[in-house]
Amino acid sequence: MPVGDGKGGALRQPLISEDEDMRQLRMPSTDPSMVRWKEPEAERVAVGTQQVLLEYHLSSLRTKSTANYIIAILCLTYIGVNLTCLVINSLSEEKREEFELPFHLLEFWATFLFAVLEVCALAVSPQPITSVYGNPLLLKAVMFANVTVSFVPAALVTFSLETFEIPAHQVEYSNEITMSFVDLVLLFSILKSKDALGAKDFFLDSSTIMVGLASIIAIVQLSIYNFIKGEDGEQIAHFFEFIFEMISAGITFWFAVDSKIMCDRKIANIFRNPMAEYSWQLDARDYFRDSVVE
Repeated sequence: MPVGDGKGGALRQPLISEDEDMRQLRMPSTDPSMVRWKEPEAERVAVGTQQVLLEYHLSSLRTKSTANYIIAILCLTYIGVNLTCLVINSLSEEKREEFELPFHLLEFWATFLFAVLEVCALAVSPQPITSVYGNPLLLKAVMFANVTVSFVPAALVTFSLETFEIPAHQVEYSNEITMSFVDLVLLFSILKSKDALGAKDFFLDSSTIMVGLASIIAIVQLSIYNFIKGEDGEQIAHFFEFIFEMISAGITFWFAVDSKIMCDRKIANIFRNPMAEYSWQLDARDYFRDSVVE
């Protein structure tokens, strides 16, 4: 609308109309000409985004490959620890009493560290946890109990072996339920990934089979320790324990090596065909055409 010059002069028309003024106050993003992408530019942005995601995926696979390599070495170390304990457990009663404190400290703390190692093996696996076991919530609960319960007897015998030796062994052998369950999950995952079992129906009831086998192992160890009194019962229970622990370490070693091979294979596939790992890849031209403001 016309405005005065402030000095009683003639009315004049403003340099910028109200409509033009309102358009200038709008955010640039509301102007389609400012938002619409040119197709070459859209393709460059899409390719750049894919490159960033590809580099992140490649870095993650390399980290997991290295972690699984370390886990595999630590599993072999744990096998050596149990072989050492087997040798000491085979000595005479006098020698076993002489090495009683370091023997039990090595036994309990190595078991706890191996429980942590099993959790790490599952955490750095290149396959999702749902493909390792069909019930992730149960698997997480079992791993939580495995680590927590294995720490308690190790801490107790560190304070006083004489006071807590019997309850510590009771807790440790009871914890074999969770530890053997995780071992069986890893074993079934290995066999399933290699398609060695062949029958799909067998995996439908795998959780029941795993729990049953784990319970049998725990009952056998607890029965030997509780019903065969004296040093003989403890010695026999230790033999069962160390043999089972070596089998567990072998399964975890196998799982870690398979995970490392899987990571290395994925890395090689990326270098051969960078986009092969991205089934979710969209056509950049269509994506940005649908995203512009018309």
